[in-house]
Amino acid sequence: MLYKNATKETIQKNIKRSNEWNKKNLKSVTIQLNKVSDSDVIEKLNSVSNRTDYIRQLIRKDLNKK
Repeated sequence: MLYKNATKETIQKNIKRSNEWNKKNLKSVTIQLNKVSDSDVIEKLNSVSNRTDYIRQLIRKDLNKK
């Protein structure tokens, strides 16, 4: 358990703060891929250890080209 000695109230406060921070600072982006026509892309994404970092690196590399 992450909060081994924490009270239920403390855990709820931490979750609330975390959710507020996430809402303020994070943006989720979802894409849909076709299992047939995008199978190569899906396979590549499944092969990397961190999809978010991999996609970020690709986008930044593209941005730096311009």
